[in-house]
Amino acid sequence: AVSPFARYMEDHPDAGILFCRLLNSDGSLQPSVNPFLPHPAHMLAETIGWSTLRFALMRSRAAKRLLLGPSVRRHGRPHEPAWGGGNFMLMRRKDFLRIGGFDEQYFLYFEDADLCRRVATSGLRLQYLPGPSVIHHWAKSVPTADVNPLLENYRSRLHYVAKHFGPRWWSVVRRSSILELWLRIGVLRCAMHGRRRESRQAQLHHHLLALKALKDARMPPASPAATV
Repeated sequence: AVSPFARYMEDHPDAGILFCRLLNSDGSLQPSVNPFLPHPAHMLAETIGWSTLRFALMRSRAAKRLLLGPSVRRHGRPHEPAWGGGNFMLMRRKDFLRIGGFDEQYFLYFEDADLCRRVATSGLRLQYLPGPSVIHHWAKSVPTADVNPLLENYRSRLHYVAKHFGPRWWSVVRRSSILELWLRIGVLRCAMHGRRRESRQAQLHHHLLALKALKDARMPPASPAATV
């Protein structure tokens, strides 16, 4: 799968990162590139549970086709995305080092969007090629790791906003994330019955840890990358 990418990089010196078609374990498409970079406005939508609602709607075949249609069409043709997941990226070592590599303040999540943002700002292109494909076994490593993915998601969310949008948006996103967590905790407590009680207690514990971390969070020092 790598050879076509290597040839493309040789022929296109302005290409900064290449992405390929990702497949799930069953061979179905796994959407991996996005037309827009993460923005605080998107994060505010999580307060009303947009992702949860979208996931629930996709249990209907008709709704799934409607929601995924534009993404499936994008993944069927070469194009320049705004960013793509870090599951598979091809980048020249010299470019990677020149822009500073991955920001190590991210432990999980948003590090790929941050890297893509900096690559594009440096003047290089992001390119998606639909030909070669790679199988990505979704969410298989996190359950085996001693990590709270929910907590790390919120931490990375706040770091990304502080770095690229400044203190005003950081404060807005922090407060909306706290509200989002309270709503999720309320739902979990109402559902603390039946055979899934033990797993929901573990989820509740993770949510409470994330809530405490957000309440204790403080705006980091101003970053030169911050824009409003």
